[in-house]
Amino acid sequence: SLGMDESLFKHLEQNLDAVVQLNVQYRMNSTIMSLSNKLIYEGKLVCGSEQIATATLQLPKWNELHVLGLKDTWLQDALEPYKPVCFLDTEKVS
Repeated sequence: SLGMDESLFKHLEQNLDAVVQLNVQYRMNSTIMSLSNKLIYEGKLVCGSEQIATATLQLPKWNELHVLGLKDTWLQDALEPYKPVCFLDTEKVS
């Protein structure tokens, strides 16, 4: 099978010198990162900068949601800039 039945990562895992766990990330703010940090990285994961750690969604017309009739709705909760994590129950969405 020419070795195609095994992924490159599985092959590299056999040589512990070839595997390095990364501990700096540059894509998620600290709140979003906290779940994977606790479950996978044993608290060793850090944000690459303070700017990334504190980044939030910037919506230029956030204060105008009431004009669109979206104030006090689930959509407002989901887009809240100071709540970077929001779990939505999509069970009833068809």
